[in-house]
Amino acid sequence: MGTFAHRVLEVSRREFVARAQERLEGGHVLADLRAAHEGAMQREDYREEVERLLGRAQADPCVRLPGSRPLVGDAPTLEEARAALDEEFDAHLSHQYQLVGGRRPLPQALVPHLAREHGQLLGLRRDLGSLLDFEAGALEGFEPRLFEWGFGRGGAPKVEYAGVLLTGTVDRIDVDAHGQVAVIDYKHKSDLGFAREYDAFSAGREQGSFSLPRRVQSLVYAQVVRRAFPDLTVRAALYLCTKGSHALAGAADENIVDLVFGERGVSSKRLPSVSVPRGEAFGRTDASGMEALLDASEEAIARAMERLLAGDIEANPLDAEACQFCPVLNCERRLRK
Repeated sequence: MGTFAHRVLEVSRREFVARAQERLEGGHVLADLRAAHEGAMQREDYREEVERLLGRAQADPCVRLPGSRPLVGDAPTLEEARAALDEEFDAHLSHQYQLVGGRRPLPQALVPHLAREHGQLLGLRRDLGSLLDFEAGALEGFEPRLFEWGFGRGGAPKVEYAGVLLTGTVDRIDVDAHGQVAVIDYKHKSDLGFAREYDAFSAGREQGSFSLPRRVQSLVYAQVVRRAFPDLTVRAALYLCTKGSHALAGAADENIVDLVFGERGVSSKRLPSVSVPRGEAFGRTDASGMEALLDASEEAIARAMERLLAGDIEANPLDAEACQFCPVLNCERRLRK
């Protein structure tokens, strides 16, 4: 489900940006192809034009593209976005039935057989559609620009992080008009307890103290993006729940928390768990704010990597939840609720 959701979100949002870029330039190639051909989004010439337009949009990500993302109260853009997402959903679903060499389905194919699985598929379509409404009220001023941005593999430059070479893919990178960046990692899981699991700081953290959060993926990605795009400024490392009622979690510069979380806001109780004070050094002497958080995270991860490379692989669970899915049931360090 998660792999399917990621692909539909990637392609549909690339489509939104390409259409907005075409309107900005006064072009009509994509519009003409959609008018002339049913299912035009799947045509090779259409996809080539999307890539061309997307490249132009990414060349200067600070230039605003009206319509590149749905906004609250913008019914026409929301309707167009839903139609494009539904078309890509149907097309990607049809791809699941393709065979490799005429014998076996594609890896990780999503082919429902049981009534329960058909119901899950309907739920997935509903979740991705409602995500458009959720995003319309969040990330104010930010527009998606890069999708499934890969690093460290293929022709991409090698990336060193925490003393090791790293490969990965960032789900999405949003940019505002001032060059501020929000790095976004999709998580297709329940929104219940999402903030508690994915927010950067634990409740009751003392100012000046630092410890790695339970989830570090977005912080790692944010550091990689920070180095890859020195002309931009990373201000948020986020997780976006694509399921259920949806949620945002992670870390954001204190000056943009209200913009990131938008109309739903953040309670005063939760605010310390997501807000990164600009004056906070997180134990460092050469940086503060988001930059210090990313550097401190990398240093802590580097120490953990050194222990692993030295052969220290003993289990050291943070709490019982860390052991929840571990298959080693007889581990003497296993914690139980």
